[in-house]
Amino acid sequence: MTIRYPDKFGCIFVGLFYLLFASVVEAQNALTQSGYHPQSWSQILPVSERFEELEEPCDSSSGVKCPMPAPVWGVLDKETGLVWELSPSSRSTNFEIAYFECLTRTHGNRRGWRLPLVEELYSLYDPSAIKPDRPINLPIGHPFSNVQPKWYWSATWFQYGFFNAMRIKKSRGIKIVVNFDSGSEKEHMEISTSSKAYTWCVRGPSLYE
Repeated sequence: MTIRYPDKFGCIFVGLFYLLFASVVEAQNALTQSGYHPQSWSQILPVSERFEELEEPCDSSSGVKCPMPAPVWGVLDKETGLVWELSPSSRSTNFEIAYFECLTRTHGNRRGWRLPLVEELYSLYDPSAIKPDRPINLPIGHPFSNVQPKWYWSATWFQYGFFNAMRIKKSRGIKIVVNFDSGSEKEHMEISTSSKAYTWCVRGPSLYE
């Protein structure tokens, strides 16, 4: 039997693949050791590790007096990789106003905020919360403030179909809202975009709207 060894191009390809794989593993280990958890909807983290408060950057070397403690401009959810407002809006509006409020929002000198999808809102939802001990459906120990036990807008259109997923149609006048009131029997519902609900902006990539 004749043993065939890979030619020099094959050896180069294998070497490059090994170096790439090794660098990915090294970067992953470095992130893990630093306490950062890569985005993964399959992991369940304790609240103390899941949420990270993001502080406003300040360069004191230029003579600017930095406030202490530094203001928090957002909260990173390490399970989903999304950045949420620390304190959502305290007023209810129709969908159009809510949409543009997020679009023009600035936190941490950063734009790029949007309304969350219904799945993203539900990623913060804690169904074990029960009134009167926990009026808000959020995990115990969460860092958020000013969250109301009310309905919050999502960017998800209400979809309906006729027994066939390929025939799903979008109703452009109706959106899904999520309820953070732990005493309510209804977690979500569909309402007209002209109705009023609260706004909680998020920052991060969106798969669809």
